[in-house]
Amino acid sequence: MSLKVRKFDSQEEWMNWRLGKLTGSAVKDTINLRDGDVKAGVWSMVAESLIGSAALAEDDLTSKQVMERGHSLEPIAIARFEKETGKHVNGELIGWEREDDSRIAISPDGVIGKTEAVEVKCLLSKKHAEALYTRRIPKNTGGYEEQMLHYFIVNRKLKTLHYVFFHPDFPAGLDFLHLQFHRKDLADDIAKYEAAEQEAVGTVRSIVNALSLYSPEEIAAATAVREELLHESAWERAGIAETISKRATKRTAA
Repeated sequence: MSLKVRKFDSQEEWMNWRLGKLTGSAVKDTINLRDGDVKAGVWSMVAESLIGSAALAEDDLTSKQVMERGHSLEPIAIARFEKETGKHVNGELIGWEREDDSRIAISPDGVIGKTEAVEVKCLLSKKHAEALYTRRIPKNTGGYEEQMLHYFIVNRKLKTLHYVFFHPDFPAGLDFLHLQFHRKDLADDIAKYEAAEQEAVGTVRSIVNALSLYSPEEIAAATAVREELLHESAWERAGIAETISKRATKRTAA
């Protein structure tokens, strides 16, 4: 087996040659001798093979820029979803709260009627590549699986969540992916996470109450007294103003 030797005239040419290749610095993030799971380096190589240097440029983005990128691409992704599905999406900035507990809430990216919602993910190239191939929410993506289940926990009428992935640098046909999650298929997981969420929120309430000087009942009573005093004070101020006005009128007449 012979070794190929490449020579380059510039740094840019060398960088382009490295795209999609398993180079020395990438080995630790690419091979897996433990459990056989596909590591992040594989998806990086896939992304580089599909979109070239645009994948490398993402490495220079700050966390703020990544967030801003996602926000700017979201309406484009929703428009693409509408075109692909024929469904109209209400993209107003809203928040959902559970009827029985306002602490359990979510902000949907889009709403379709009363029983459907849309969640948009404009991920960086390697995670987008993973989603394309696996047809699943990518691993290690900061709680996206839990977020998907949370939609159904907050809105008990929700039947279908449309999960949209969009990356404008990928070739046509690979830039957009639409997954669907249905309540009927997730009943057990929803129930498990709902119980855990209610327990967590209950813990929050207990801690807040313990750290407060007064119980919720005492705070409510104090608020009621405060409102009464403010109301009485307003009447007193009105009475003083009326008295001053009458006296001033008498002196002017005299």
